[in-house]
Amino acid sequence: MTLRLGVRDVELPSAGLASEMRDSASLIGDAAALRTRLDDDGYVLLRGFHPVDEVLRAREVILAYLADAGALAVDAGTSSARCRPGTAPPNMKGRPEITHHPAVQRVLEGAPVTGLFEALFAEPARTFDYKWLRATAPGEFTGAHADSVYMGRGSKRLLSCWVPFGEVTPALGAIALCPGSESSAAYERVRETYGQSDSDRDGYGGWLTLDPLELVESFGGTWQTTTFAPGDVLVFGMQMLHASFVNTTDQYRLSCDVRFQPASDPIDERWVGEGASETKRSDGPHVATAAMRRAWGL
Repeated sequence: MTLRLGVRDVELPSAGLASEMRDSASLIGDAAALRTRLDDDGYVLLRGFHPVDEVLRAREVILAYLADAGALAVDAGTSSARCRPGTAPPNMKGRPEITHHPAVQRVLEGAPVTGLFEALFAEPARTFDYKWLRATAPGEFTGAHADSVYMGRGSKRLLSCWVPFGEVTPALGAIALCPGSESSAAYERVRETYGQSDSDRDGYGGWLTLDPLELVESFGGTWQTTTFAPGDVLVFGMQMLHASFVNTTDQYRLSCDVRFQPASDPIDERWVGEGASETKRSDGPHVATAAMRRAWGL
């Protein structure tokens, strides 16, 4: 299968790119085993974590939001995410009218998922008010990055939870992880330089590269991805390098990133409260990522 990962055409599977991820759903209910798996693999994929009907109900709410904005094909059915040519989707990130709609909120921060993180932390958990809900259009993708550069001012135990609203294949723009980047000695310099930066403070975009495969060619490891089904969730830490495939279909990829942390830890003030937004940038000049990489020796 030929796909596009960042700026490069790739075969799946191929050198540096694996087509499957380990499912940890059998460990649900065993908090110690889940914590060990998260430490060992750097992530936990929980297939079928949410009831499919709840996820699809939230999907319909999101599609209705897109339809109201004129972003869906005029002849699309009620469950189709087919894009209207020439029309950009509305920004849904941090928009409480859709991210906190009861049907969507039930999936993103309801009792089951909050309970999952309370089990992982072994204490009460809380989540950011800001939710990164996306309709990723054809031709779009996310470059390789670690979440620490966007939300590193609070808890050091913060975790990301990636939620697909519907089936998400690599061709639709599935997420890919680089296990080992969060802990291995080979990636230590990446974590100590790029991983300690702050995209707001340092005035750069935050992505490390548009070509994820260059990282495994330089530092080793293998990117991993899979086809995600409605109900699946993927959990990983702040130093895990991840990216997404280019969406090569005519539909939107519907997904959301949610963050959880121990309630007792300090929280990054940028992502809580009514003023939570992605616009709190540095007042200094914009710095090209290439210049940052040269300074870091990467």
